[in-house]
Amino acid sequence: MHTTDTTAVIVRPLTHTDYPGWWPLWNGYLHFYQQPLSEHVTLLTFERLCIGERLAGLVAEAPDGTLLGLAHLVFHPSSWSEHGYCYLEDLYVSEAARGQGIAHRLFEAVYQLADEKQCDRVYWATHETNSRARALYDQLGERTAFLTYRRW
Repeated sequence: MHTTDTTAVIVRPLTHTDYPGWWPLWNGYLHFYQQPLSEHVTLLTFERLCIGERLAGLVAEAPDGTLLGLAHLVFHPSSWSEHGYCYLEDLYVSEAARGQGIAHRLFEAVYQLADEKQCDRVYWATHETNSRARALYDQLGERTAFLTYRRW
């Protein structure tokens, strides 16, 4: 496995020119969770992430310009908060870059952006079987007792 000097990795906002590097990461994330998505929704999502208002995208970029990971955020008001919350909806690191601290760097940038936007909470979810992610998340946040329900 090729290792990356994570001190040289920058985490920055997603831009329109990132699509060729972002798409393989997004596709890998969707494949990991077995979630097919239409091209229309993918393009719409990318556009919204680049605008950076209610949805925002961050990418981890190696010195050679390769995108190594992504984080997608949703900023929203809350009935329990003056300033609102930040939901980390998607986090993904390429298989080749895993285990090198890239996800941790993305989290640092998520927390920084949430602080800049005065969010009172950052929260996220993962599948209960994603033990590798859960090991990191146990270091970075508090696991709650709440269960998530949804309607498709």
